[in-house]
Amino acid sequence: MKKWALILLPALSALASCDLNAFSAGSYPYAEQVSSACPRDSVVARLTRLKASGAYDNAYSFPDGPSESGPYYQFYFFSRETNCIVLVAVTGARKSLVLLASIKEPQAGSKWQDINHGLAKERQLRVLSWFNKVIQPRLMCK
Repeated sequence: MKKWALILLPALSALASCDLNAFSAGSYPYAEQVSSACPRDSVVARLTRLKASGAYDNAYSFPDGPSESGPYYQFYFFSRETNCIVLVAVTGARKSLVLLASIKEPQAGSKWQDINHGLAKERQLRVLSWFNKVIQPRLMCK
């Protein structure tokens, strides 16, 4: 019995110290992360108002809302500047973590491309620039 305890204790300690959401189903391990001191509900409300303007809609986009497989609220913004649909996910409670997760071409059959994993560097820089200009200012508490 002591032998099993000596084996299991380090393994369970290592597992408990990991951020299991970083690699669970429906997570975004490669995403660009931006922290906000604002509560999650406040960030979701701000991004919902931004989407309500209609300026970031596209016929090939998806409905915004809570993720089915994780603790995220997902937004699908269409960026005219970069001609892509951008997946932005919000998580957290008292403080928010906003993730720029992936992009997709606005056409039927196109596939998602993860930020920081396989996306062409020039394209990624353009998307990050758009995110910093349009999304990030709405993440700051006043």
